[in-house]
Amino acid sequence: MLAFIIGGILGTYIGWRPVFGILIAVSAIVFMLSFRLKLDQGRPEVTIDAVGVLLAAGAIICIRFGFNNLNGWGLAVATANAPFSVLGASPAPS
Repeated sequence: MLAFIIGGILGTYIGWRPVFGILIAVSAIVFMLSFRLKLDQGRPEVTIDAVGVLLAAGAIICIRFGFNNLNGWGLAVATANAPFSVLGASPAPS
């Protein structure tokens, strides 16, 4: 969060080009320091839950789609442009 605040302040008062330059420099430093970390052995018994990944991805897509259509569908009360309504409530997240 601090990166967004510092980037916003620098972008407002200095300009965006120096902010991107600072981000490139910090990214290069982090990349170089990452080689100093110790290697860790993975745990073969841990697997990725495919159903959970699909459910999480579907939820993220639905939430994003709802926020993108917030103006057209209505904030709390569904407008005529909303694809459906639940007891008059808008399907967009509020």
